[in-house]
Amino acid sequence: MKLLKIMLLLVVTTAFVACEKNYYTEIDNTDKKLCANTWTNEYTEDNVSYKHVLMFNMDGTGQEIESKTTYSGSSSHTENNTYTISWRWLDNNREGLYINRVSDINYEIHNVWIRTNYLSGDIDGKQYTFSK
Repeated sequence: MKLLKIMLLLVVTTAFVACEKNYYTEIDNTDKKLCANTWTNEYTEDNVSYKHVLMFNMDGTGQEIESKTTYSGSSSHTENNTYTISWRWLDNNREGLYINRVSDINYEIHNVWIRTNYLSGDIDGKQYTFSK
């Protein structure tokens, strides 16, 4: 009887450990997941609304759109900028992206995590979350 209780305890303990998730090892960033969606980040600061859109193609190209709307009283002014980009993963772990704006600047996105509806990462130390 005592042996049966010990065996039951071992089975239950093993079952709980087997159900434990390790989210870090479940990060599976792929080109397909990155390129399957248009990713949008929107926020407002000091009466200015920002919209940042990223579109990635499987061939390492894409498009970046930045929109800035400034509000003053009952009026507003919107500036839109569209950039052709090239992109690549920083390494084989696919936890970072290098983005080259053909006409402008280069930057990196670190700690990239692509989920079903979200793309998140750090740009210049600030956390951003894009949704599809």
